[in-house]
Amino acid sequence: MSVFNGQQANAASFNNGFLSRLTDSDTIAIVGLANANPLSGAAITNIQREFSAHASFLGMATNSLATVLPIWSNLDIGGGSDNIKTRVEALTAAFNVASGHDHDGTGGNGGLISSLNLANFNKFFAEFQTDVFASAAGLSDDVTTVFTALTPGGGVATVGVPTTAPYNRVELRTDPNGDQIEEPGGKLVYGRLTESSGTWTLTYFYEAAGVETAYSLPSQDIRLYWREVFDASTRPTFGTDTGFIGSFDATADVVDASTSQRGVVSFGTQSFGGVKTFQDQVVFGKAISIQKADVASAATITALSSTNSFVKLTGATATELQGILAGTTAIRLVVYNASSADLTVKHQNAGAAAADRIITSDGNDVTVGSSSSVEFLYDVSDSRWRVISTSGGGGGGAPTFELESFTLTNTNISNGYVDLGFEAVLNAVFVRHNRMSLEPAIDFTTSIVSLVTRVDWSAGDFGIGGNAEFQEGDIIYIQYARA
Repeated sequence: MSVFNGQQANAASFNNGFLSRLTDSDTIAIVGLANANPLSGAAITNIQREFSAHASFLGMATNSLATVLPIWSNLDIGGGSDNIKTRVEALTAAFNVASGHDHDGTGGNGGLISSLNLANFNKFFAEFQTDVFASAAGLSDDVTTVFTALTPGGGVATVGVPTTAPYNRVELRTDPNGDQIEEPGGKLVYGRLTESSGTWTLTYFYEAAGVETAYSLPSQDIRLYWREVFDASTRPTFGTDTGFIGSFDATADVVDASTSQRGVVSFGTQSFGGVKTFQDQVVFGKAISIQKADVASAATITALSSTNSFVKLTGATATELQGILAGTTAIRLVVYNASSADLTVKHQNAGAAAADRIITSDGNDVTVGSSSSVEFLYDVSDSRWRVISTSGGGGGGAPTFELESFTLTNTNISNGYVDLGFEAVLNAVFVRHNRMSLEPAIDFTTSIVSLVTRVDWSAGDFGIGGNAEFQEGDIIYIQYARA
């Protein structure tokens, strides 16, 4: 206290010793609060310091107005002059479990999350990349020109191209056809990629009884497919080959093929769309099932549908078949006359479009009786249907005709002949090549050799040294009447 014993009790003594309750007053001494009541909390030894600390903590100036509010420079959340409670409420709301921020990069929602900083997250991805290497040959090749800009040593948790087993396997395809590369025994050839001091080497292998075996690659251009490891920030949206399925499993995850969807052939029942051409032999393990179309008999049919390979003629009207809708390939068509009247197949009838017309074996109309059938084959080179066989009939029946095609080999050419699949009537053999008919007895002869009909052109212009010498790969068509 600043009042002591012996002082006069006057204004000067009391004004210096006490704070007024009625007028403005201050003190240069430290004022503390030492109330011992537990409800008051801890003692405060310096009121001025306590208030200054509050102002400093809140970022406000001392001796401000009673209504002073903060001036916020960051307005991502809340207003520019929110009080502390309002701003804290806004921040709390931003972390609400249902309606809080979503890190979309806009104000108040937080910045975009970097996948590189996520914990318990595999940020590495291996993508197939591809390029072409020309004139590959031998046991290995220096492929630095392909990989020089890439990083070696990629792995499970390392960015780059794998250069150590097991992930350094490179799939190989021919370029530009994209065929698999096989060693003479039919086993798949692949590569292993290594790198040392900036030199990238591709070594060729195949597996023999489970053992990786070195392979000497014949010289050829090849396309390489290798894995490259990226992290979440560098992974390309599309690899270097955007049409490539990320699997060398033949089926990967491709859907089953259908009449309107290309895909894989499954073990189940399927229907396919589009014309399919097989260059090699097709073997069927069970009887072939073909679709049938019922067609009502009529006085004249000028363009019978060739969509179905088996047509059943119904009704009781005698029918003239003048034409069948033209095919685009060598279609076989069987017409079964289930009507009670005759079916007459007209030879080269003008009532049908030229490409729909029918050629009979002897140039005469063919009558197919009730419960009998006739078989046709479309001759693409002549744009005509040909009668190749009939069964039964009401007279004027045709012999059974066969049509065979031969893609000539060097052996055929050196021999100068081919043998037919059936014995033929020797004077009823017709040979065509490149839309041209060969002349019997001049361009070719026929004979029976060991019960097989042989067509021999060796002595004519199509034989070796002749003016029109056959070449390997030429195709000839032979139609003949079976004996």
